[in-house]
Amino acid sequence: MAKVKRSDIDTNPPQAVKDMLEKKLAKMKPKKQDFIPENFVGKAGKGYILKNWVIHRGYGAPIVNKRFRDAVRLMGSKDQHLLSKKLQLRMKAGGPRYAAMGVAK
Repeated sequence: MAKVKRSDIDTNPPQAVKDMLEKKLAKMKPKKQDFIPENFVGKAGKGYILKNWVIHRGYGAPIVNKRFRDAVRLMGSKDQHLLSKKLQLRMKAGGPRYAAMGVAK
């Protein structure tokens, strides 16, 4: 068995290698989805794995609009005055989901 060691290229890479690595990492896209194994059902070869499908970007991703984020983040804090009066009233009347629906700027 061979021992793994850190070399000079790992700890102190030359500028050309740093630039190349930075360019490659900048071009990489984040994962679109993951399949997470949850449970095995059945016996041996006739069984199957139940998986949880998590979507990170695109349709199905858990993303909210900017108004909703601001309403939740600022309401009840010292920066509440940054929200518009209309948004504050709608927040008090029906919560963040109601406040974020169709409010004109």
